[in-house]
Amino acid sequence: MHFFLGSVIFLLISLGIFASPENDLTQAIYNDNVEGAKLLIRSVSNINRANQRAEFPFLVALERARSKEMINIFIENGADINLKIDLNDGYANGKKAEITYPLFIAARNANAFTSIAKHPKINTKVSNSEGKSIETFVSSSKVGLDALCTLFNTKKFNFKSQDKNGDTPLEIAITDNASVKSILLKIFLKMQKSEPTHFGMVLDSQPCLAFLMNEGTELPNDKGIVSSILGYFDQSRSQNRNQSAIALDDDFALSAKKYNLIERATEIVSGIVKSKEEKEREYFRNVAYRSWKEIAVDGDEAIGKIARIGMRIKILESYGFGAIENSGYQDTLNGGIFEIHFSEKDKTEIKKHDVNDIVFVKFKITKIYRDKQFNVASGAIGDMLEIVTSAQEFSRNR
Repeated sequence: MHFFLGSVIFLLISLGIFASPENDLTQAIYNDNVEGAKLLIRSVSNINRANQRAEFPFLVALERARSKEMINIFIENGADINLKIDLNDGYANGKKAEITYPLFIAARNANAFTSIAKHPKINTKVSNSEGKSIETFVSSSKVGLDALCTLFNTKKFNFKSQDKNGDTPLEIAITDNASVKSILLKIFLKMQKSEPTHFGMVLDSQPCLAFLMNEGTELPNDKGIVSSILGYFDQSRSQNRNQSAIALDDDFALSAKKYNLIERATEIVSGIVKSKEEKEREYFRNVAYRSWKEIAVDGDEAIGKIARIGMRIKILESYGFGAIENSGYQDTLNGGIFEIHFSEKDKTEIKKHDVNDIVFVKFKITKIYRDKQFNVASGAIGDMLEIVTSAQEFSRNR
């Protein structure tokens, strides 16, 4: 109802029927005239005046502000973010008060909600006339996704919160058939693990994309979905008709940086997608080719470049000197493709070092595999003894 009244008032103001500093400021809000609002707000005698909607621009800003800059003007000029508001005052004589707070009103406007919810003095423990906490309010199907995930990201979501009927946020979401919110709440409550497909459900919500990134969710191998996420960065660099860039949500921008989103997403869009296993194989391959040296076997002890399962070393007469060779029939005849196998513990230790830092790994051969067809060594199991880094090698040779 109060949204309808706001539209009516906007029409009356546009026609010049009302004339006051408050109404001029309201006009600036609707027009997203930030510079005008900065000047007009100085003429408003009481920014927290809560009677007569037409003279309460703070309420209009909470509902209709089209930028964070606009709502911040009110906060910087003394607007009470914890103000108790009666939406029926002056419009429904004799009716019961409809009490609410800025946090509830702004929940349907992402531009305002972020600034209100993140304010260090915000009181999130209030309830509206319906007996809803802010957590149960934003979990309903009547409110968009942004408010829910913004509370997640600001660490101000009380998962123990209940409404006057004792319903929890998750119960509210399930009852309202708000399936996406139900999933997000289960992820937040650690009742369900986030999955790559969940990104596709929240493409229109930067705060929810940030929430999934904060949960460590892998990006889906879907160029369409990933391109849409990257699109937010393109939009932030573009300009609209008012020559102002479309701002990124603060949580989204910060999470994207920590998550290395642009690089990850670009790989997918470019078709260069690597699974976790592929990345690990590539790591050990880089260690192998970077660290390789000829190896000398003395009894059952060897010094050599150890990298990954599948590292190819040509072994002369099984015990001798080796060199990296390409796989092929002739190589097999000439000495074989030698694979060095390590335990998971040893591989974990190797991965602690930067690829470019490893010079070689000293290891002990415990078993030799032979290619029966060509009677040559085809591999070995090695117990790692020492990892030699560039710094250690330099120190030894000084």
